[in-house]
Amino acid sequence: MKKTLIRLAHLLPMFCFVLSAAGCNAVMPDRFIDDDPEEEFGDNDYMEWSRETLAAINRDLRIEGTDSYYENQNRNQVSFIWGNIFLLYTYAEGAGLRADEWEGELSRCFLNLENHWSPDYRGIGGYCTAPLSSGAPDRYYDENGWMAIGLARAYELTGREAYLAKAREALGFTLSGEDDVLGGGIYFQETFTQYEPQKNTICSAVAILASMQLYELTGEESWLEHARRIERWTSENLLDAADNLLWDAKMVDDGEVNTRKWSYNAGFMVRGWLRLYKATGEERYLTQARNTLAAAEKQWYNSLNGALNDPGYFAFALVDAWFDLYDMNRDKATLMKALRAIEFIHESLKDANGRYPEYWSEPLSEPVAEYDLRMESCVAYLYMRAAGYFEQQ
Repeated sequence: MKKTLIRLAHLLPMFCFVLSAAGCNAVMPDRFIDDDPEEEFGDNDYMEWSRETLAAINRDLRIEGTDSYYENQNRNQVSFIWGNIFLLYTYAEGAGLRADEWEGELSRCFLNLENHWSPDYRGIGGYCTAPLSSGAPDRYYDENGWMAIGLARAYELTGREAYLAKAREALGFTLSGEDDVLGGGIYFQETFTQYEPQKNTICSAVAILASMQLYELTGEESWLEHARRIERWTSENLLDAADNLLWDAKMVDDGEVNTRKWSYNAGFMVRGWLRLYKATGEERYLTQARNTLAAAEKQWYNSLNGALNDPGYFAFALVDAWFDLYDMNRDKATLMKALRAIEFIHESLKDANGRYPEYWSEPLSEPVAEYDLRMESCVAYLYMRAAGYFEQQ
């Protein structure tokens, strides 16, 4: 396998200056960015960056003798599912690029995630946020949608039927959280032991994306119907028409809206709208995807240096959205945004130990002392996904 994009970027002498016009106080990077990702980023070895990040994760958080991980630097609690989901995403992308190196890792990750699977609690199987051995199942509808996305991608890239079967089951659990209360929408948690009953944008967003993946992989119309129905309710109830961003949730008891806005709600919804447009040809989906992505860039993206002003385990979804839009429009400017954000992560956020902070908004000024699996594994995932644009089998 060879890199297809190998032209070295033109590096200028290092300097920085502070731009103080219009209230801006941003430090310019030491590289001028042109409009050609081949020139600017073709010398970056994204897969190696992912390897290095995974090695740091294994050093810091791997539970010796197992394929499981501690949740954080305290090393006193087994990890929740979220960080492991990013590992699933990482290894799926890797397996699609270099099966001999990554397919075994993908298989081991999949088997480790089986420790979170509750086969028949309350009459339906679903992934728990903690390993089943931790006690009574605690299951979130959004996390099962995240799992379905990764499993569908793993099936797409490897053809292994076990991944498709489990994607169906995981998404089936997510869809079981939908009812007619508030006119539709998907609950956040199965039992609401920790939160007030609510229906969240992220639950809808991952359900839409996973449904569209399964529609594309199987041709079964029911998945498209699920996606269209859930999108309609979400757009009517949780899309802020004033700025094209998504509110976080609608509370079940009184119908009040939690108006907090997170980047991952925008990113996942954009990805779903793009696939709905691809499947139906309805322009409204593409228009909304573009409008929301533009609004998200204005809200969270620093175009001067590539920083994203949100926690990485949320902000990664915007990078994914740029990649998906580039896959559709082949516009180099779209790809540039994704690669600039990734370059900022690598050059400005990595400490000497290969660890990354929670927020991706400012260059790192001191070593990362507190970290968890999701903070690190979401970085490994983006590096591996970026590798797909610079590698060929």
